[in-house]
Amino acid sequence: MMDAGCNVRTMVHRIDCFWETLGDSRDFKFAGEVGLWIGKNEKVLDKRRETEVVKLLKDQFPTLTMVVSRDDHGRLARVGA
Repeated sequence: MMDAGCNVRTMVHRIDCFWETLGDSRDFKFAGEVGLWIGKNEKVLDKRRETEVVKLLKDQFPTLTMVVSRDDHGRLARVGA
């Protein structure tokens, strides 16, 4: 199994998302969907702790195999492999 992923930054969080690869063009499209959702919900996400950010993303995109969120203060949360 090979994973594809994306990295998105908000003002507070650095978020890495991974999923089973779907093929180059589909991976690019899915990364855009994840990034767009994070961008639209940036204010809400920036008010949350790392564990809540990970849970929100996993709930919104159940096909994600791993989600990692970290902030500039060293807090980190991860769900998945």
